[in-house]
Amino acid sequence: MTATGTVACPDGPQPVPLQECDLPTPDRGDLLTVVLRANVCESDLHVWRGEPPRIDEAVLGHEALCRVVETGSEGSGSAGRLIEPHDSVVPGFLTACGGRVQ
Repeated sequence: MTATGTVACPDGPQPVPLQECDLPTPDRGDLLTVVLRANVCESDLHVWRGEPPRIDEAVLGHEALCRVVETGSEGSGSAGRLIEPHDSVVPGFLTACGGRVQ
C-alpha cells in the first residue's frame, strides 16, 4: 500500500482544492517531512491570484514547520549535523544552488 498525503493545489482566485497524492521515497540527500504548521505569505497569494510569475502545479505553504518522517540515502545535513527522523526542520523556499522546494 502506497502512503499518501494531502496538498493544496491552487488554480486561480477561487477556493483552493485539496488533492491526495502518493508520497515519494526520498532520494539521496532528500527529506520526507510532515507539515506541522504553515503560513500563507504574499508569494502564496501571488500564485493563488495567477499573477506573474505564473507557477503551474504549485503547492502552497513553503513557510512551514515540519517534522522529518524519512531521510534519503546518505542523509541530509545542516550546520554539520545529520538530520534524522523526528527532527524539526524549516524548509527553505529558495536554496543557494538556485533550486526550489518541490
